[in-house]
Amino acid sequence: MDNATRALIFSAQVENVRCLELAMTQVRRAVNDGLRKGNDPQVFVQTKVYAQTFCAWAESNFSKVIHTPHGFTLAELAEVKRTWSNQSLADGWLKAVQLGLRKVPAQRSNFVPNARQAIERLIRQYVRDPALLRNKIAHGQWSAALNRTNSAINQEVTAALTSLNIVDVERWHGGHSRLAAIVESLIESPERTFARDYWPHLIELERFSAEAARWTLEGRIGALQAKWHRHRNRNSQALEA
Repeated sequence: MDNATRALIFSAQVENVRCLELAMTQVRRAVNDGLRKGNDPQVFVQTKVYAQTFCAWAESNFSKVIHTPHGFTLAELAEVKRTWSNQSLADGWLKAVQLGLRKVPAQRSNFVPNARQAIERLIRQYVRDPALLRNKIAHGQWSAALNRTNSAINQEVTAALTSLNIVDVERWHGGHSRLAAIVESLIESPERTFARDYWPHLIELERFSAEAARWTLEGRIGALQAKWHRHRNRNSQALEA
């Protein structure tokens, strides 16, 4: 690969990410519609489609981040992609962070190790921990999860699949997006602006995490139904006028 090819891949992944974000918006609307109507089959199917679309988005978005122009050297990029291919998406993220932090000036003795610890924790939370569930969905195990050798039912993962809902996927997406902003900043400008931009990005992600922890499916359904009733009442009042 040369730099021209890297730029082409980056542009292609920008477009793929944009398309997948549009797809997620459309599927989210279908899930919300099913929740509002109490249509359980629609909710079940569209939630799994939403999660699977997120899986595709997560891979395309990571590829976009690591191919960002003026970031990694071609050798570093190859190392990240090799780790991703041979191990896992989470390991690819960790390798990208490891290589990026090597270039951050040691302005304060504790900045780099503290940043590494915080980012690795976020990778575990938003990439590694949901990975098993996402992989089962991506491989067609929407209702019952099999064990690694496909010789028995994995009851624990099956229970997690059963309880998966739109709120879970939106937590994944929101955290993943904000984590990507931190790592992209690190890759693009480790020596100049990363130390400046790191804290605002981290604060925003922590704010999102705290807010998202309070989200519930019941709250989502209540908000959707309340919005629908307000909309219907406005229409009725307009007709009467």
